[in-house]
Amino acid sequence: MYEKALATINKYNMLQKGDKIVLGVSGGADSVALLRFLCKQREELLLTLFVVHINHGIRGIEANRDEEFVRKLCVQLELDFTSKTFDVPKIAKEMGITEEECGRFLRYEEFKKCLEANNANKIAVAHNLNDQAETLIMRLCRGTGLTGLSGISPVRDNIIRPLIGCTRSEIEDYLESLNQPYCTDSTNLKEDYARNKIRLSLLPYMQKEINSGVINNLAKTAELLSAEDKYMEQQAEIAYKNSLEKITENAVYLRVEDLEKLPEVILRRIIRKGYREFIKDIKDLTFRHITLVIRLLSAGTGKKINLVKGLGAKREYEYIMLTNSTKIQTEDFCYVLHEDVPVFVKEAEIYVEISKKLKKIDGNSHMVCTKAFDCDKISGVLEVRNRKTGDLISINKEKGHKKIKDFFIDQKIPFEERNRVVLITCKNQVLWAIGKRCGEYFIANSETKNKLYIHVWEDLEND
Repeated sequence: MYEKALATINKYNMLQKGDKIVLGVSGGADSVALLRFLCKQREELLLTLFVVHINHGIRGIEANRDEEFVRKLCVQLELDFTSKTFDVPKIAKEMGITEEECGRFLRYEEFKKCLEANNANKIAVAHNLNDQAETLIMRLCRGTGLTGLSGISPVRDNIIRPLIGCTRSEIEDYLESLNQPYCTDSTNLKEDYARNKIRLSLLPYMQKEINSGVINNLAKTAELLSAEDKYMEQQAEIAYKNSLEKITENAVYLRVEDLEKLPEVILRRIIRKGYREFIKDIKDLTFRHITLVIRLLSAGTGKKINLVKGLGAKREYEYIMLTNSTKIQTEDFCYVLHEDVPVFVKEAEIYVEISKKLKKIDGNSHMVCTKAFDCDKISGVLEVRNRKTGDLISINKEKGHKKIKDFFIDQKIPFEERNRVVLITCKNQVLWAIGKRCGEYFIANSETKNKLYIHVWEDLEND
């Protein structure tokens, strides 16, 4: 393992003399091996290491054991140690994401905080070759493009992964050679998550029945596709600059004449680049959205489409305009909802309808979403509107609540976007912050006698 990790560092120029590195250490084999490896490089390269351990608040006594193990190891190795405990299940529920996604988000947020507090310049994490293979399989199953199939990058921004070329068995052998113990996370031995199923069942089966070198082969495939992806991205960058007319606060203007000459594979990348002028994270911008934008090349002037998060596009004579309405101040809006009467909310360009019957939304619709609420708990007229001072959202079934302002802060919703979040309300009680969370008190359950359904949809190809 040691020689492979050293080769990876040299290949990708990961370390320089005097680097100050934040190192995530869970106590498991991978992170402990990375810790011991970097400690061996510490004297030669004059490295400064800052160890961060995150307790996810899931495994109780076992998690506390891991934290204490890492603490003692850092004392032994004379390293700076920081630990942080989060209630990941609770935070994940509040954010509306999986515990796995939430844990990852919180880890990297703490790494960044430690980086800034100690004036460090790099973050080291312990992804290995098995992780690479598992990631490639997961993304294949979920559906992805060339960028997704490139797998886990050895270096991304200031994040380095020195063990990305080492298998898990090589890492364990390295620790055995050092007589270095490590902790085992019992949740990794349960097939509760998709990744665990791939790790515990699918990959061993593939190694035994299909190809014993499958882990190395998948990792090599990811490396080859990464090189292809980088080349495509370089070509797209050139094409983007050549087709760009101008950028304003709310729009990117691309010349149709230049776009029409390009293959669709480059067009898709150009469009994503354009939207990144507005927002860095475009994961909600799907293949379907990009395809709709490309169709504007053959559409008449004035044709427009609405996508997600305030993003849209419009054909305007010789240009395709990639638009962003999130920077435009949203005026207050409020619509009263009547049973079985669809309401078009022009500020968000969505339709909302309440009904005591579960309905199927027909037509050219997208983002069809239905939530069921307890009708007997709703006392008053329902409205669809943006936030008002005094709005509350229930966070448990006993009607414990928090201010909508605090909820937005907890969700890390940028200030300029908060007025755009569409709320379904009864007086000052929020039944549903659409796309974010429902008020727990009002959600229908097995004891609900009378249900009220709220349907939300949008027309992607409206003029």
